[in-house]
Amino acid sequence: MASSFSDRPAGDLALIKRLQLELAGERAFQALVDLAGDRLRELLSADMVGIALLEPDRLLLSAPYLVEHGQRSCPAPWTPTGLGAQVLRTGKALGTGTHAGALPAGARPQPGSMLCAPVLSGMETIGFIAVARMPVRAFRPHDLRLVKAVAASLGVALDNAQPAGDAREYRKGTGLRDAELELIAGMQQGLDANLSLDAIVELVGAKLTEAFDANGVAVAWFDEESMQVTPVYVCEKGIRMPAIAPFTAQPTEANVRMLRERAPVVVNRVDPGKQGAVPGTKLPRSYMRTPVLAGERVIGLVTIDNFERADAFGDTDVRLLRVVAGAMGVALQTARLRDETHRLQEMVRRRSAELALVSKIQQAMAKEPEIEAITRFVGDSLWEGLGVPLLHIWWWNQDQDLDQIRLAYWNFGGEYGNPGMGYPVSDMGPCAPMVLVEQKSFVASNWAEHEALGLTCMPGTVRSRTVAAAPIVGLQRVLGLVIAEDDEREYAIDASALRTMEIVGALLGGALESARLRDPGWRPTSSPGSSATAF
Repeated sequence: MASSFSDRPAGDLALIKRLQLELAGERAFQALVDLAGDRLRELLSADMVGIALLEPDRLLLSAPYLVEHGQRSCPAPWTPTGLGAQVLRTGKALGTGTHAGALPAGARPQPGSMLCAPVLSGMETIGFIAVARMPVRAFRPHDLRLVKAVAASLGVALDNAQPAGDAREYRKGTGLRDAELELIAGMQQGLDANLSLDAIVELVGAKLTEAFDANGVAVAWFDEESMQVTPVYVCEKGIRMPAIAPFTAQPTEANVRMLRERAPVVVNRVDPGKQGAVPGTKLPRSYMRTPVLAGERVIGLVTIDNFERADAFGDTDVRLLRVVAGAMGVALQTARLRDETHRLQEMVRRRSAELALVSKIQQAMAKEPEIEAITRFVGDSLWEGLGVPLLHIWWWNQDQDLDQIRLAYWNFGGEYGNPGMGYPVSDMGPCAPMVLVEQKSFVASNWAEHEALGLTCMPGTVRSRTVAAAPIVGLQRVLGLVIAEDDEREYAIDASALRTMEIVGALLGGALESARLRDPGWRPTSSPGSSATAF
C-alpha cells in the first residue's frame, strides 16, 4: 500500500491505513458507507462526495451517501449516466477535468473536476465512489489512486458487513416501495429495447397510467423557447384521450419554478379561478409535473393529475415520477442518437447507390453511340433506381419548335410507351418554363404542393401524388426534361433522388450534344400513330 501512494504526504498515508482499520472493525452497512465518504471529504477537501450502489435489479443506482458543499441529501434512484455508467461498464477508475454527470444534478453550479472509482464485490462491480471539486483539473494522479484504494477497502468491508436489515432499511430510506421499484425495472427493460421515440412515449405513458390508477397521465414534447406544449399521450381515468392540439404553457408559479430548477413540482390544491383546463381535458384537483431533460435542455413534460381529491401526491410519488422522467430522458437521447445514426447510414447508402447508378450510365454511354439506345438504357436504370411507378423523358428542340416537346421514353410499371408523341409546352402549366427556361428542378410531394406549383395532369391520365422533374442540360441550353411520378405515395422522391435526376439529366444532355456533333441533321424522331399515354 505504501508504495502505491509514495508521492502522497505521510499524513495522508497514515489516514488511509487508519481508514482501512476502521472499515475492518465496522459491521453496520450505513456506518461503513458514512465512514468512507467522510474520510474522503477529509483527505481530498472535496466539494462533493457520493457513494452510489446498484439496486438489486442492477438497473438503477441509489446513493446511501451524498454530500454536496457540506449538505447531506438522499436523491431518488436514477439510471447510470456519464462517467459513472462508464466506470460500472468497464470496472476501471476514471478521472475527468470536467463534471461528467456520474451523480444526479444537485447543487448549482456543477463541479469542474471529478474522480470515479468502482466498488467491487469479488469480481463484480456493485457501485462506485465519485469525488468532485469545483475548479477544473483540480485533482492529481495520486488523488485517483487514493479514491481507488478507499473504494477497494469499502467493497471488502461491505462483503463482510452484517446484513441485519441494514440494506432493507437503506432501501426503505429511498422512499420507493417494492412495487414501484418493480415498475421502474420493467419500464427500464423496455426502454433498453431500442424503441422508437413514439414507442418510448407509449411505454412511459402506459406504465405511469398503471402506477397512478384512476388518475390522469399526460406526456408531451416541449419547446422551451416558444413554451409550446405538444401532447403525445393523454389518458384520463384509464381512458386514452383523442389527440390534443398543441398549446402554449402558461407562466404559472409552478411552471416557472419547474423550468428554473429543472425539478418536479406539486400543486396539491388547484384554484379554478387562477388556472383553467387545457382544451379537451378536465381540470384536476391536484397534479404534479416534471421536466424530461436532454442534458440541461427541457425536451418534454410528464404530468400526473388527480381528479378526485386535493393533496393527492406525496414525496414518494414525486421521487417515482422523477426517476421515470430521468430514465425517459436518457432513452429519448439514445433513440434520437440511434435515429440520427440510421439517417446518416441511409444517406451514405443512398449516395453510394447514386454514384453506382451514375457510373453504370457513364459506362454504357461510352460503349453505345446511338442516342435512342442510350435513352432507353438511362430510362430503365433511373426507373429501377428511383423505385417509382412512372418515369418519362422528353426532348425539346428549341430551334425547331419552342412549343413542342416530344416523348423519348415512357415506362409505367414496366409497360413502355411509344416515343415520338408531341405535346404543347404551353399546356404544361407554369412548371414548364421553370424547368425548360430557368433550368430549375422541382418536386411536389403532395397535392397541396401541386396546387402551389400549378401542376395539372394531361387529359385521360390519373393525378399523381408525387411529381419531380429535372432539366436535360446540354451546352448552355435545355434539351428536354426527366419526369418521375408516383400515383400512390406522397413524399416518394426526396432531395437525394432529385439530385440523381439532375445528374442523369446532365449526362443525357451531354450524350445528345455528342449525337448532334456526329450527325448535325439528327432530330428526335416522330412516330405517327403513337398510342403512348400522356403524362
